[in-house]
Amino acid sequence: MATPELERIRQSDRPISETAAVMGNKAMAAADRVGQRINQTMEQAGSAISTVQEKGSEVAGRAGDVIGNFRQAIETSARNQPTTTVLMAVAAGFMLGAMWNSGSSYPRD
Repeated sequence: MATPELERIRQSDRPISETAAVMGNKAMAAADRVGQRINQTMEQAGSAISTVQEKGSEVAGRAGDVIGNFRQAIETSARNQPTTTVLMAVAAGFMLGAMWNSGSSYPRD
């Protein structure tokens, strides 16, 4: 069963080699367009990755600042109010332990 395109080629006055060359040129042009699209997509992906890396570095820097400030606050609190600091640490440990236990869904014997 011949397709309409194949029938046109059969009925054409052009030699088959010329038809093959035209079809080859069309295929090359289509491959070039696909290649260009792939390059554009890769450039966009590279740009997005750079942006994510920059944001990640920024977030890491800010997290470091927060940790430093938190550490300084704990040290100051430990010097000025040692009893309160110990009680807060015990309370934080208790809360973390309670959250840890409530998160486990394993049955206990």
